[in-house]
Amino acid sequence: MTIRAMSAHPTQPDIVDACIAPVAVYRSDDVAQTGRRIDRGANQLARVMTPSLHPTNPGVVYFVTRAGQVIGTEGGDRSGRNPPLSEDVREAHVIAGN
Repeated sequence: MTIRAMSAHPTQPDIVDACIAPVAVYRSDDVAQTGRRIDRGANQLARVMTPSLHPTNPGVVYFVTRAGQVIGTEGGDRSGRNPPLSEDVREAHVIAGN
């Protein structure tokens, strides 16, 4: 496994989410000592890039795939949408929210 990106929760630093190559997102509640996959059931079409954690609700995390998909979990439930990229955009690498 290759870690592509990691993010720690801003108010609960024990919570860390990591995007693992090629297409998986893991969550740790103990500063990356152990972890569990949180994106099961999501249909990633390409490499998972950067996780974006909700600033006050640690159960909410969204991540983007290289193909431009935005997929999220809310309290363990998976939801996703696949917004089209404009024709001149070939890859997505980061998602940000507030």
